[in-house]
Amino acid sequence: HFEDGSFELSQPHLITRILQLLKLDNNNQWKSNTNSRRTPSEQVILHRDSEGEERKYEKDWNYRTAVGMLTYLQGISRPDIAVHVHQCARFSVDPKRSHEKAIINID
Repeated sequence: HFEDGSFELSQPHLITRILQLLKLDNNNQWKSNTNSRRTPSEQVILHRDSEGEERKYEKDWNYRTAVGMLTYLQGISRPDIAVHVHQCARFSVDPKRSHEKAIINID
């Protein structure tokens, strides 16, 4: 609660778990900068990409788990990422590399 009467909703523990799941925490093995990314729908609308490249990090993290955690986060405290999470959730059955990149790009 701030002096002006406003308040901030945050989920620091869940956000930390999501970053750890995606390997974007302090160990950041992808060497990516999470502060400079555009969310998926700011680029293009995600498509099925049935001919697309297979996921690169399929063995490292579960796509559905990431979508589930992000869905909870957007419902509780981050409505600004709702459209982006929904776009990614549409491809939970057979995600491709383009969908994996979109999940990683949600900030």
